[in-house]
Amino acid sequence: MRQRYVAWLGLLAGAGLAAFLGIETASGPTLGRGELVERVLDVVERTHVRKVDGDELLHDGLDRMLRNLDRNSRYLSPRQVAAFEQETEGYRVGIGVVVGPAEIPAPGVESDGLLLPRITLVVDGGPADRAGLREGERILSADGESLRKQSVEEATRLIKGKEGTRVELEVEDAAGEVRTVVVERRRVSIPSLGEVALHRPAGGEPVGVVRLLQFQPRSTEEVESAVEALLAAGARSIVLDLRWNGGGILGEAVGVASLFLPGEKLVVRTTGRSESPPGGGIPEIAEKSFRSAPTAPFPDIPLVVLIDGHSASASEIVAAALRDHERAPLVGEESFGKWTVQDVIWIGPDGRDGIVKITTQDFHPPHGDRVRREGELPHGVFIPPSNGNGVRREGEIPHGLIPDVPVAVDEERRRQLYAWWDRRQLERINDPFAVEESAPPAATSPLDELPPADPILARTVDLLSHPAQVPSLFARERPPAEGAADGGGSRR
Repeated sequence: MRQRYVAWLGLLAGAGLAAFLGIETASGPTLGRGELVERVLDVVERTHVRKVDGDELLHDGLDRMLRNLDRNSRYLSPRQVAAFEQETEGYRVGIGVVVGPAEIPAPGVESDGLLLPRITLVVDGGPADRAGLREGERILSADGESLRKQSVEEATRLIKGKEGTRVELEVEDAAGEVRTVVVERRRVSIPSLGEVALHRPAGGEPVGVVRLLQFQPRSTEEVESAVEALLAAGARSIVLDLRWNGGGILGEAVGVASLFLPGEKLVVRTTGRSESPPGGGIPEIAEKSFRSAPTAPFPDIPLVVLIDGHSASASEIVAAALRDHERAPLVGEESFGKWTVQDVIWIGPDGRDGIVKITTQDFHPPHGDRVRREGELPHGVFIPPSNGNGVRREGEIPHGLIPDVPVAVDEERRRQLYAWWDRRQLERINDPFAVEESAPPAATSPLDELPPADPILARTVDLLSHPAQVPSLFARERPPAEGAADGGGSRR
């Protein structure tokens, strides 16, 4: 087939110019979608001024196409599938160790003085534990590549690998003995809890804190076990900390809300597009309601929910449901404002051709009392789908949840807290339900001090030290409309 090449140095002629010149325009495509994509990629790979990876270009193009639908739809390439599955299912593939900052060998141990990454934790029953690795040992090399002076991130990258593969490590113990250990990489479960703490404020009642970092399989069971442990340790009230929690599984959100909401209360309502009617036409709106269980294990314990600008999706479902039913006031900063549900569709066997994560439903809290909107709406009235397919247009999506008790946090402190929570989750991996008793957190402290100050939690513990005042924390005024002062928090 003859192909045509034209060197073009100007702007592409528009339809108006074509009409003016009397140029005959094509009546429609002659190729199917698949062949059209193949033809275009072939042209790009053979003719672009720089060498192009066609597969990478295709994957990036598919992702950009889905991103244009809305901010939450994505295409994940085959190389991204494993990381996505690990995050959503709550596990990591590795040898089951936490590698800490590099350290100089202990005094008295012969060494060349170079820095070495150190094992700070070994997961009980994990691959490294079974292979005999121990906390405190220094890792000299991975598969023959030296780890001296490597950053934690680089050392971790060299130790990680595909499930079922092996890595040969050269390690040095505290006595300076060096040995070689071969460890097989396997799945290691990561709990969704970041902290279970009991604070005893002076002159007040003990306050329990459960920090949930993601809604993943078994999160409901984990939260229930954590609350039971705190109540057994003497907690008279509970803080459910959903800050930095970007969401997760819808069913787990309903489950966590059900722990505190008695009597089959509405947790969330979803609306989406149903299948197209026979013969075409506009699809109808499919609606589904999710309610709490008939009974709740903790229906009466005084409860407060913490939110911030990274609390999204499933976090907002739980926070809004507990707030709308006046079960728990909200403290902190305005939440992210993600009011859609995504379905995950695997393309090809085991996702070998990638994953489509696509927005299929809107979700609505029971009343929406603390949702900041683009304009005031009557109580309980939601912005209806108006584009004919059951999905709101981007400009119609409500903003985040407004806390009843707003507490601002500066960005530098926020970053420090997020890093600390990440560290704490890993430090507690062997006993995630252990209750750690401590003094109430500080509201201010030097930025290099650990644990960092936590203004939101400090304010909440102070409020809950007298749990009888929880009902008075519910704000009675309507949230501000667009353009009014908001509750702070980061947006993304």
